[in-house]
Amino acid sequence: MSFSSTIQILKVNEVEKGVSKKTGQPWERHTAETMLLNDDGSIDVVGKLDIPPALRGEVAVGTYRAGFALTVPTFGDQQGKVTTRLTSLQLVPVRGATGPAASSKSAA
Repeated sequence: MSFSSTIQILKVNEVEKGVSKKTGQPWERHTAETMLLNDDGSIDVVGKLDIPPALRGEVAVGTYRAGFALTVPTFGDQQGKVTTRLTSLQLVPVRGATGPAASSKSAA
């Protein structure tokens, strides 16, 4: 199941790094401070968005139409819980801006 929402990325955070206490393997978490916007453009909620590996390094401050899919992680704090995963971003053009329209990024 997939769905989309309009989001505004306010800040791309520093990469969090660590080593798993359970496995000893290194891990990285890429996140961004993000606003979820209502259809009228008003703010619904502000929170931290996890950036999947396929979109890392390409996410920037801006307003996007974001695609999400439901998933059930098999590890970590969310193991066994139904969660969402960011799958794609399509830049929403700023009104009055000139230049290319929207660019599209997608996670495989």
